[in-house]
Formats: sequence, structure tokens, C-alpha cells
Amino acid sequence: MTSNGQVATWLELASTAAQGVPAARRVRVHPVGGHGGECVAVSVNERLLHDGEGRITVFRGTEAAAHFLGCGGVPAYLPGAPAPMAVSCGDAARCLHLKRGRRLTACCLARQAEEVS
Repeated sequence: MTSNGQVATWLELASTAAQGVPAARRVRVHPVGGHGGECVAVSVNERLLHDGEGRITVFRGTEAAAHFLGCGGVPAYLPGAPAPMAVSCGDAARCLHLKRGRRLTACCLARQAEEVS
């Protein structure tokens, strides 16, 4: 992953998915520090995925990231190297987890951080 300050957005992920199967080679899931080491981030073309507000998108578990990618039209991805960062939920990150019923929602730590701020 490059650290040149450029980020990927959810819209770019959708555009990459629309390009078909070869796009899966450009999407990777990376372990990141945070919440006991089970969190992961997604990169597109070596740039970490951020939401529309500029926060990094982090998933609690690979299953949550895979579900998000599948909903976005990316059925396959490659594992990535650990991202060189620790992430805390709230202002700096959009943290999502997979709830029963296979729904993505803000993780409990993210909701607590939003209530405090």
C-alpha cells in the first residue's frame, strides 16, 4: 500500500466493481490494529477505502468486509498486508460490523464514541 495521502472512496469501489472480474485483483482486505486485532480495512488500487466524510472505513472482522464488498458488487478480493496503523472508532474511522440477519451496522464502540462527542 502506498502512503501518498490519496484515498479511495465507496464510489470508486462501485466503479471498480462495475469493471468486472479483473477488478477483484485491485481490491484487498488488510488487518489493522483496533478492537483486539480483529478489525480490517479495504484498499482499492493500493489506496485505503474512506467514506464520504473522509474517515477510513474499518470492518470488525473479515466476514463484515466480505459482506460489504459483495453488496458493492465485488465478490472476490485478495488478502493484503497489515495496514501500518491503529484505528479507533468514532471521529477518525467509520467502523462497521455484521449483525445477526446479515446487516451491516456501526459497531458498538463507534456508537459509543458518537454519543460522547
